[in-house]
Amino acid sequence: MEPEVHAQCLLWDVDAQTREEAIDLLAEKLEKEGFISQAEPLLQNVYLEERKHAHLSPPLALAHGSSPEVNQPLFALAKLKKPIVWQGVPGIYYVGLMAHAHDALNQAESWCQSFGERFQQHKHQWEQVQSSKEAYRMLQ
Repeated sequence: MEPEVHAQCLLWDVDAQTREEAIDLLAEKLEKEGFISQAEPLLQNVYLEERKHAHLSPPLALAHGSSPEVNQPLFALAKLKKPIVWQGVPGIYYVGLMAHAHDALNQAESWCQSFGERFQQHKHQWEQVQSSKEAYRMLQ
């Protein structure tokens, strides 16, 4: 289960000071671009799941959540201007958000873990990425 990645949902040099700001921004971007009709139901589930299953592997943090209107999983990513602390873990520069269907929790968990491992393997390449356009190419 590979989520859809759309270039307009990859954000670079984001001014988020907290994990909530970063997650909210990504969910609102999915809404603004028309991939979901409302960010709020997704956000409620993201914050519920995030308490149990945050994927932290500095400099990357991944959150996921379900929404009744998501049939095909979606992925959004933000590169922050300055690192944030996420659940006591410092040095988070990249925040990813995966939106998935209610019945795809296990697949979402598996994908997040796999993506985190791939990200770490290519961390030095990610550190060279300067734009969302370059990030999109990395994710293809």
